[in-house]
Amino acid sequence: MFHASLAVQLPATLPGPTTAVKGLLEWLFPSSEDEDNKDDELCETLAGNLTVFEALLRSFEAAGFDDVVAVVVDGKSVYVDTEERLGDIAEALQGVVKSGAVDDGYAVMRTTFRRQHDGLEVLGELRCHARSSTRPDETRVRVSARPEGHAPAEEEGAKDYAARVRGLVQDTERIESQRVAVGSICEEIGRQIQANLPGSGVEASPAVVRLVAPGPRQLGRMRHLGFGVGRRRTVSSALPSYERVGPYDDPLSRHYYSQYSDLFHWIAVGEALAGHLPSPDVEVVTTTGGQLFRGSEASGFDPAEFAVPRDVVRVSPEGRLKVDASVPEVAELDPAELGSPHSGGWAGEAWAEDIDGG
Repeated sequence: MFHASLAVQLPATLPGPTTAVKGLLEWLFPSSEDEDNKDDELCETLAGNLTVFEALLRSFEAAGFDDVVAVVVDGKSVYVDTEERLGDIAEALQGVVKSGAVDDGYAVMRTTFRRQHDGLEVLGELRCHARSSTRPDETRVRVSARPEGHAPAEEEGAKDYAARVRGLVQDTERIESQRVAVGSICEEIGRQIQANLPGSGVEASPAVVRLVAPGPRQLGRMRHLGFGVGRRRTVSSALPSYERVGPYDDPLSRHYYSQYSDLFHWIAVGEALAGHLPSPDVEVVTTTGGQLFRGSEASGFDPAEFAVPRDVVRVSPEGRLKVDASVPEVAELDPAELGSPHSGGWAGEAWAEDIDGG
């Protein structure tokens, strides 16, 4: 829902390795080894890359991210926190080196962090390409957040949940405050990067409120949503198998899947369409990421551009969530399976051709 990002340009001259990095390099290249067989160029490259990586980890830590969810190097998991341990920055760094995944260098490393802030679940993602003699470095930071109460409470039925979400979205001051907070968190990461890696350049993208207008497949799965005693829990997955596409290419979608996310967005999109989120910083997009309208443009938007009509989902007089028969039937997915690192998951259906566009 809330999104912000940074593009980072690392300095031409890197700081020297810290004590921790020197210790890890000694572990990789023991001084007792035959110096003639030691790859000095690789050692120097790794020293620079690990120094940068540690500085970036520390930057996230200083910005309040006290939990490393996972580190993936060239598609291989090298650190996975299945127990949601706090304060595991040093452990993650050691895991990267001792996994052996960087022994011969690497192409891309993705690290996911987690924290909470002012009623928000916040995930940060660091994606960096290694610096080498043949290509410049590339480092990007993304921060995504959603309200902690995005899913139904245990005692809520569909009608009560819908009313609460509408009230939450209509609180424009609160929404704007949280959007600004997410942007500030991202900017603080940038400041910490510049402090830990002097000479770095940081370019921030404005924080936005991004709402996804669900397509037929997402609405079809809403038929399987339960409320009250049938409520489904958010499923955590420290290491998802696949990356997503479009607006589902998001740390929260990958790591903390909620079956109620699309219902939340469906309700929120209705409020935006009604003019209750009249901000240019609110954007409504399709399931493949195409922009439909901004909050400030709602009055001029033609609802016929939605992939499905807005009247196909309603709450019956008995308080049940009803999806119109015109929406195709879609099989239910077991939330336990969705949380497995061996499952493709549901959010975004994993591949672009599996997503209903609009």
